[in-house]
Amino acid sequence: MKTIAEIASECGVHRTTLNKAVERGAIPARKSGSIILIDEQSEQFKQWLVGAKLGRPRKAKMREISFTDIPLAKRPETQVWQVITEQANQGQAVILQDGESYLVKFPDEEEPTPFSELAYSREIGLYDKREFPDL
Repeated sequence: MKTIAEIASECGVHRTTLNKAVERGAIPARKSGSIILIDEQSEQFKQWLVGAKLGRPRKAKMREISFTDIPLAKRPETQVWQVITEQANQGQAVILQDGESYLVKFPDEEEPTPFSELAYSREIGLYDKREFPDL
């Protein structure tokens, strides 16, 4: 049994979607005080999660997070990390989470860039590897 918050985080399903499914009785759950616990091991929940006959749950949307929320193992190389955190602290960049992916959005760019696509060079600073594949 896990809380709605735990399942939302682990499965990438929005909390509201889980709450509504519990209210409809689409997934097995019980209340412990004010906390709703979902039986994530049940066949009914597993079927609901993959969308079999019971409707496909929505994915959680990209959300803004603090750089301190990112696990050490998911952080990019040191110099890239330093530039991102400096710019985020100065309000020049926004760090986003999309499921298991971490991205950074700079004001002058239309789309956020995944951490995995960023690199650092002393000559040009922080850059997108997709735009400069030969560096």
